[in-house]
Amino acid sequence: MMMADAVKLHSSGYADIFLKDGICTKKMSGSQLYPDYHKRFYNFIRRKDYYVKLLEIKDPFEYSMEYLDIYSTVDRYLHPDNPNFKNNIQENILDDILRVFNQVQIDCIEFSKTLWKSKTLPEGQYWVHEDVHLLNFVITKDRKVKLIDIDSFAIAESPIHFSYIDTFAVLTKMLQHAYDTKRLLET
Repeated sequence: MMMADAVKLHSSGYADIFLKDGICTKKMSGSQLYPDYHKRFYNFIRRKDYYVKLLEIKDPFEYSMEYLDIYSTVDRYLHPDNPNFKNNIQENILDDILRVFNQVQIDCIEFSKTLWKSKTLPEGQYWVHEDVHLLNFVITKDRKVKLIDIDSFAIAESPIHFSYIDTFAVLTKMLQHAYDTKRLLET
């Protein structure tokens, strides 16, 4: 579904992202938001600059968010075949990539505890991100690391989703290669 006077930035089998007047709108066809939880999560993360800012949940299938001037996905940024790889790793951003990736997991656990205390989520259930991969983490042109796929948070029986474990292994391998290469370039 097109939005009048909007530019389509991305399209996949499950969602379209449009830009209009400096605001991005994501319209989903396959998944949906948990309105109560996402509104609470919005309050939980609103002062954290490593998440794309959620502006409005219009309905369970549509929300608006800030527009980010994206330089690269983390996957592309750290890939050794990237022609800018050697320049990228000279920037002081490698530690930030690891910090943000881990902080998302910590935030999920802390948010779960908040929900348990308010009795809105049974203990033993967890708020998790079910689509943690390096394409959902971006580096903006002003070199901030951000998670962009905020509609993939859901309720689960475990605090650790398999996508987190798999992606953590890939990320640490890529980061170790970047740190090693950076050290060699500095000698």
